[in-house]
Amino acid sequence: MYDESRLEAFRGDSGLERYRMPVRFPPLSKFRVITSDMPLFVVHKAAIQAVQWAQMWERRCEIKKRRLGLEMNAKRKDLTPKQKRKIAEGRTQLAQEEMAGVTGVFQQAVENPLRIDWEALKSYPDYILPAPEAPQWPERPAMPALPREPQLSDEAFSPALEPMDKLVKARREEKEQSARARYTFAHTKWREICDRIAGVHREQLRQWSFAVQQMKTTYEAAFAQWEEARDRYRAERQQCLPLIDAKYQAYLIGEPYAVLDYCEHALSVSPYPDFFPQAFDIDYYPQARGLAVDYLLPPLRVLPWLKAVSYDERSDTFHDTLYTEEERAAIYAALLYALPLRTLHELFATDIAGALDVVRFVGYVFLDEHPAPGVPPVCLLSIETTKQAFQAFSLENLNLVECFESLGGTFHGA
Repeated sequence: MYDESRLEAFRGDSGLERYRMPVRFPPLSKFRVITSDMPLFVVHKAAIQAVQWAQMWERRCEIKKRRLGLEMNAKRKDLTPKQKRKIAEGRTQLAQEEMAGVTGVFQQAVENPLRIDWEALKSYPDYILPAPEAPQWPERPAMPALPREPQLSDEAFSPALEPMDKLVKARREEKEQSARARYTFAHTKWREICDRIAGVHREQLRQWSFAVQQMKTTYEAAFAQWEEARDRYRAERQQCLPLIDAKYQAYLIGEPYAVLDYCEHALSVSPYPDFFPQAFDIDYYPQARGLAVDYLLPPLRVLPWLKAVSYDERSDTFHDTLYTEEERAAIYAALLYALPLRTLHELFATDIAGALDVVRFVGYVFLDEHPAPGVPPVCLLSIETTKQAFQAFSLENLNLVECFESLGGTFHGA
């Protein structure tokens, strides 16, 4: 998610001073640095981004559930060949839909123009951090069972009188006195044991009460801190509502910080497959009316492998057809042309204020799946063009390679 303590001020290459904060969503391996000229708005956009990723994760889980359901059904012994062919068709459809998000990156953007719903920024989520859970209170120590109290009538304390003792009073009284002494000694020991048990129990109760009070104090402090943070979050989100309207009006007149917020919003809501990083850094140069976009490209390894699934009735087996290395390389090469051109198209097309005359797109990629901390991505490609030059191309049946090269696009050595 995000940590407001990571919010920091910085100055871009254009000289514009802003604030930035990293936002993460581990389930999707998503990472972005969100920026704005106002700390309040950075946190506001971060909260909305977190919700978008959570919704994306729900969709992925639903697709995974469908895929797993088909795979599990395929193992059943009571299915007819027709049912098994249906399972193969279903798995093929899922695979094709997944790859269509890659191969149709540019055409989908042309057929479904990006619409900037600026009002959507007002629909912020409630405070995302859950309230601290009440602790599991330790059980109150129970009073241990006490040993049975000795009774004078107990057989152990009855004098063992012989016939002679009944005739000789002195002997009888001596034995009765001895029995009473045994009883008195036993009862005194019993009382000492009971007192020790009670003392231990009182100490246990004292320690239990102290521990419970400490836990209660800690919990109440944590809950009060959470409530304070939640109330502050809600108050700050409310403060952002009029700011959102002001930002849009500022964008319409070309205010640099508002242009950056608008373009960042456009890039963040553009729909891509969930395994694309969709992370970027932008900067705006007011005098040139130019936008610089440093964009993290998806690596080849994230592309799907499954191409189709078929069922062979003669052998009663399913067969997975995978993309070859050559096919995946060709798809990836086409993607590297499509992504920057789609970004240029969406930025220029959604710029209703005419704030962008030129856009420079630089694409980066992490070659290693698990790069070491601090290791930057590799610069893979770059392209810079004016709105006039780009919009001179007809987007219908556009040859992406020719367009990219005509606009001066360049691939750099990895």
